[in-house]
Amino acid sequence: MSVRISAPAKNLREELAKGTDNTLDKAVWGDLTVNGSVAADNVGSYSTGSWVPVVMDATLSDSEGQTYSVQTGTYTKVGNVVHCFGTLTMSSLGTLTTTDRIRLGGLPVTASSGVLQIGYASGLAIATNAHITGLIESGTQYLNLWEWNAPAGPSGFTLAELTASGSLAFTITYEAQ
Repeated sequence: MSVRISAPAKNLREELAKGTDNTLDKAVWGDLTVNGSVAADNVGSYSTGSWVPVVMDATLSDSEGQTYSVQTGTYTKVGNVVHCFGTLTMSSLGTLTTTDRIRLGGLPVTASSGVLQIGYASGLAIATNAHITGLIESGTQYLNLWEWNAPAGPSGFTLAELTASGSLAFTITYEAQ
């Protein structure tokens, strides 16, 4: 196995000696070889930013009167892998169809595939041992949310279960299209 890192614009040794934060982010933009070669444009593509997560029903509309008391998101994209972090707290579901499965939208980059993990939730109307997860449909910028309940298996996580005061803190990792 071999790894070659190059820094065309700066001397990597000098950058590492400075010991500043994000040294590698600033200094490393070269090729990576691990039992083969990965194109520099796949490894070297790096971006960060913010995004606005939204709750949608089957209409995929984010303008049905739903409101939030908290609605934040950040992301990091390295190559074609996107890592998103987000927090939502509802203050009103507006005219969203409460029997519809939740779609969590507003992803910063169109997805090929990916999953969601809930780190924290409150104010939900779900079974005690239920887990919320999500799956991205290829070519979209939203996830379909699912409730996993051990005896019943997976079912759509509906807007009625989110409730008008529900909160979610989550991470999403997906492959960009």
